[in-house]
Amino acid sequence: MSWRGTSVFVVIVALLGVYAWRSSPPTLTRGGTTLQRPLLGCSPERVTHLVIRTADRKTRFVRGAAGWRAETDDSEPHPDVTSLLETLHTMEPLMPVGRVPEDLERFGLAPPETHLEAWAGNDPVMVLELGDRNPAWTGLYARRADAPIIELVGGVLYWEIEKLWGSVAPDDDT
Repeated sequence: MSWRGTSVFVVIVALLGVYAWRSSPPTLTRGGTTLQRPLLGCSPERVTHLVIRTADRKTRFVRGAAGWRAETDDSEPHPDVTSLLETLHTMEPLMPVGRVPEDLERFGLAPPETHLEAWAGNDPVMVLELGDRNPAWTGLYARRADAPIIELVGGVLYWEIEKLWGSVAPDDDT
């Protein structure tokens, strides 16, 4: 390769590097380490109740001495709530994809398909609206109640919610 070809190659690689750096998702810094903000910003052990709502269903799960139970369910505990909370606590957004309010309908968030609320006592620690899956079905579009952006999050969240819904009989909904 000639020196001109090498120079053009170096410039292209530098421009791609600058583009990748400038288009990275928003991050937070804690103790000198740069972190993305997880969906559930507190320890799952702090959460005392979880509300999941769709257009036709709503269930409130409450943490008790024997584990998580649907509010109207006196039978078996629902360990899938713990799994969902751990997923939310470790999951970070993959990338920002749109802005509120102009992109809500485009990503299935007008109205949202699923609404999640996690509470620690009387304090909401997470309010998350979920919309459509992305075209490859590897992620979901999400909006936090306190943020003006729409983010793409991992598709495992969809699976965790479906697993939890499957463990609750429809007559247990409130």
